[in-house]
Amino acid sequence: MAAVRRVFRFLPLWLLLALSAACVTAVQRKLDKDRAVHFVDTRPVFLPNGRLLRWMSMGHAASFADALWIQSVLYFGRRVMDDENPYYMYALRQGMLERELEAVKRPEVRLPVNPGMEALQSHLYFGFRERGMVGDVYPLLDRVTTLDPHFIDPYIFGGVYVLMSTGELDAAESLLLKGHRENPGSWKLAFYLGWYYWMYRADLDKSRSYMERAVAVPGCPDYVFTLLRGVTRQADAWDLTIQYLRGILESTDNPEIRKKIQKELDALEAARK
Repeated sequence: MAAVRRVFRFLPLWLLLALSAACVTAVQRKLDKDRAVHFVDTRPVFLPNGRLLRWMSMGHAASFADALWIQSVLYFGRRVMDDENPYYMYALRQGMLERELEAVKRPEVRLPVNPGMEALQSHLYFGFRERGMVGDVYPLLDRVTTLDPHFIDPYIFGGVYVLMSTGELDAAESLLLKGHRENPGSWKLAFYLGWYYWMYRADLDKSRSYMERAVAVPGCPDYVFTLLRGVTRQADAWDLTIQYLRGILESTDNPEIRKKIQKELDALEAARK
């Protein structure tokens, strides 16, 4: 009986120890899960709107824009399916990629087709591999350009590079229009809008209109005149696409954009041979 009484006397202690061990195990599993490396990361980004950020910058809006611009590029780069993205390569090597992608809602992107563009539609150029995976990149870029409306790179990054990866047509159009509105003296933004309406909306009238605005700006390079003539005459789509991509290479120093465009250009030229 004495032994039984001793067991019952220490029973609460044993129960407490067992409960503590269970809690520690549960917490450890949660920590291990949180530490696990995942490629797909759909956690939202919470930031005040651009006007409030501008007020909070206390006269240093351009510096705020620079910092947020870097974060925007890093946010996007963390989520792209690229051989230089270690998160993507890890998921690929571990055989987790398909399972992770299943958790993402990836809407189909339907494009109107210009005559002669059918072959291009099936090309990687319209692959939109990251669709549904970088939902906050355009809100981030909108805040950057509200902080510094005359900072041209974010407009081009979102209107060209991110668009080619995500197929976010409306968001890219809105960003490019904002850039053109804030920077009417920039031939680049009018030029990219002209390309956007030709390639992604099959709207030749708008395309010509914006390219005409681009060539009216002093310093606009010759290849824009060439593209305007090609769009006006509805020249061969492949040739125009290659000329356009070469033009982007000449017009930007951004290494990420140049890398993406060069990859597409090489693939297009190889496919045309």
